[in-house]
Parts: sequence; C-alpha cells; structure tokens
Amino acid sequence: MKSLDSRIMTPRFSQCFSLIELLVVLSIISILSSLLLPSLGKSRKSAQAAVCISNLKNLSLAMNMYINDNDGYLLTSRRLTSNQHLWWKAQMLMQLRPNERVEAFDNGSNFISDAVTQDEFKCPLVDNGVTDLYAGGYGYNTLLGSSSDDQLSINDLTNPSQTYAMGDGSDEQSLPSWKLGLLRRASLGVTEVGNRHKNGINIVHADGSVIYKKQVSVLSGANGDVNWYYKVDK
Repeated sequence: MKSLDSRIMTPRFSQCFSLIELLVVLSIISILSSLLLPSLGKSRKSAQAAVCISNLKNLSLAMNMYINDNDGYLLTSRRLTSNQHLWWKAQMLMQLRPNERVEAFDNGSNFISDAVTQDEFKCPLVDNGVTDLYAGGYGYNTLLGSSSDDQLSINDLTNPSQTYAMGDGSDEQSLPSWKLGLLRRASLGVTEVGNRHKNGINIVHADGSVIYKKQVSVLSGANGDVNWYYKVDK
C-alpha cells in the first residue's frame, strides 16, 4: 500500500508544461504570425485588385453596349435641365441592369441605385470617405464629352486603344467629392490621380481594353504631353 500511496501523491511533471515552455511556444507563434500576416495582407490586396479589374471589365462591356446602342457615340455626363444630370454611372447602370429603374440626379442629392456605391461600381480598395453618388472610386474622363452638346463618336478618337475612358480615381480625402467621380487629368497634380493598387490604377481605354498603370507613368504622359492619354486628338 505504501508504494501505491507514493504513486498517487507524486505529481506527474512529465505531462505538464512549465511556464518557460509555454512562453517559448507563444513566442514561436508570435514570430510565425508576424512573418505570415504581411504575406496574407498582400494576398488580400492582390485579390481585391483582381476584383477591381473584373469590375472594370464589366463596365467596359457596358460602355461598348452604350456605344453600339447610340450609333457609335461615346458616354457623357448628360445634362437634362439646368440642375439635373443623367450621370455616366446612371447610363452605365441602364446597360448593366436594364430592368432596374434609373432616375436622374437632382443636384447630386438622389441616388439612382445602391450600385453606384457598391457592387460593380465600387473598387474594393477605395478609401476616400465619400458616400454620395460620387462614391465607389471609379471616374470617367470628361474630355470624351461632358454633355450632349459636346458628345463625341468613337470614330472621332485618334487612338481609342490609348485613350483613357474610365478607371480608378483618386482617394485624396481633401478633394471635393465630385472630383472623385471623374477620372482627373495628370496635369491637375499627383493628388488627383489614383494610386491605390500598388502605387497605380486600373484603367479602361476607349476601345474597352483594361490595363494597370503605375501612377508615375500616368503623370508622365507621352510624347511630351502629360495629358496625352486623356486627349481625344493625339
């Protein structure tokens, strides 16, 4: 019985973690986490950039549908009355969601749909704090036409495959929200050109092709003209 009591009373130290061993395990986990988290963050941003590309491809299809339905004329921010516009997003939405009611904006106070701030009109990485109709992060190049008075045909473009039509706008929160709904020209400065995708932006050309460009490349332009990629006549 004595030997049995001895076995019962003796602690089984071999089955327990010491405090030092526990700290070592926690330290290893912490080190592994610090190594893995940046990689996971980069993977997440890459996935979000891929979603952005997918969104813009859908918008480029809608843009081409609009052009085909309007005898080759390009999308515009169309003025209806002195204080009402059928913004480019509304016209795109009519192509993407033909069964959805689309209304004109009245001084920017009315939404046409949640889609202008979500879904196909929203870049997953946008962070400009805007919640009105200019939200979502995508903008349109108004040099292609800002009203029915200056609406252009696709045939008016010298080089559609190198002319910006729409894409990622700026995230600069000091800019008025309306600027964030347009694809701002390089000559307006670095704060007005986007850079949310690894210091660059995703762009839709007038011919419907979608590419990624570094901000520095956008700001440099081409052929001695910083706005070369935005212009109609090259």
